[in-house]
Amino acid sequence: MDRDAFRDAWLDALRSEELLTYPDRPHDRIDLASMSREHSVRVGLGHRQHAEPFFVSMVLGWNWTPIHAARTYSNEEDLLSDLLGREQARGLATERPWLRLDVKLCANMPYGKPLPLRKPQALRRWTEQVARALEPFLCTRAEGIRRVEAIHAYLGEPEARVQCDEVGELALLGVEVEAWRALTLPRESDTGELIAVDTTEMSLASFAKDASGALAAWSSTLKSLLG
Repeated sequence: MDRDAFRDAWLDALRSEELLTYPDRPHDRIDLASMSREHSVRVGLGHRQHAEPFFVSMVLGWNWTPIHAARTYSNEEDLLSDLLGREQARGLATERPWLRLDVKLCANMPYGKPLPLRKPQALRRWTEQVARALEPFLCTRAEGIRRVEAIHAYLGEPEARVQCDEVGELALLGVEVEAWRALTLPRESDTGELIAVDTTEMSLASFAKDASGALAAWSSTLKSLLG
């Protein structure tokens, strides 16, 4: 599965959960230094907002590195032959590649209208609440493989952007939290067989469903910041 095939499957999964609306436009960028191809899309702004006065959105994306491109240009056996030589590469087994899917949940106040923080404890309560609300959808997960523990998913700490006026009063500009999940990609053998493509499509569908649930949970927690 090369980048274009993965991008099509990714967008199909987001559309199936109605995360993509007409105004949403995916962005693709090439880093000329590393030749990585970064993909991102902001979703949610075209949806009905349920956390006024906050504007709620979510940024989803991934980074297709030159290593991913080399492994999918033809097949992995050819890549190993180019790197090691045909004799040394013969019979070597490879692990399936993986890709990190990034999530960033955002909630911003309208421009020039920050939310006065007259009760700072409300922000503390919200921080605890949002972690519980997002955990069913985006959680830190570690798995042990061959006695090595690896992180396969991560949920970061909520962050707030606050401004201070001339009399020392605090006002909230916005809040956000970042997370990511590892997704295993299919690999193509020298026989032309694409291994585990169905598993990858199911994983993308599961990710899109969790992202949709996380966006709804995120929106529901913001009301506690208004009290």
